[in-house]
Amino acid sequence: MISLLEFDTNVESYEEQPVCIHYIDQAGKPRTYTPDMLIRYRQERAPGCWLKPRLCEVKYRVDLWAKWHELKPKFRAAVQFAAENGMEFKILTEKEIRTEYLENARFLNRYRTVLIEPGYVERLEMILKQVPQTTPQEIIQLAARDLVHQAHYLYVLWHMVSLEMVGIELTHKLSMKTPIWSLDGPMPHFSKPRRRL
Repeated sequence: MISLLEFDTNVESYEEQPVCIHYIDQAGKPRTYTPDMLIRYRQERAPGCWLKPRLCEVKYRVDLWAKWHELKPKFRAAVQFAAENGMEFKILTEKEIRTEYLENARFLNRYRTVLIEPGYVERLEMILKQVPQTTPQEIIQLAARDLVHQAHYLYVLWHMVSLEMVGIELTHKLSMKTPIWSLDGPMPHFSKPRRRL
């Protein structure tokens, strides 16, 4: 979950166990519930500006169904609390989290804050302007002939992808043949919208 949040450039901040929600159960007893996460989105850009802060509960599906009777009143209280505070409440399971997108995010997060030698990004941007739809394999071969320089360009390309400087489809496993495209041109027909948490 945290890998996905760290990767999502629309996330402004996240906080674990952010609030304690007080509610009364069906027997009239006071209870408390603490959701797992509060996610806040960047308001200065789309799509973050369209998203409300999100309270989340993260559970394995098997645990969710096994304890549903116990959890349902807590979740109902969280839905009400979220609505009253300009938020929304969402339950996330491994189905939404453990995806190819997560594996790609984990891989790309390693390239986000690396140091890049001058000239490499500019060269790849120039090639993308000339060949707006290509693949990692093709662009590094266009950028350099020898394998050492191609390896440098691939490193820089993953850095650019991690910072959303290059269009790419991340819901399928990344490979050297994954389609990439220039963000200056139209989005190709093979791309799908990125799933947001």
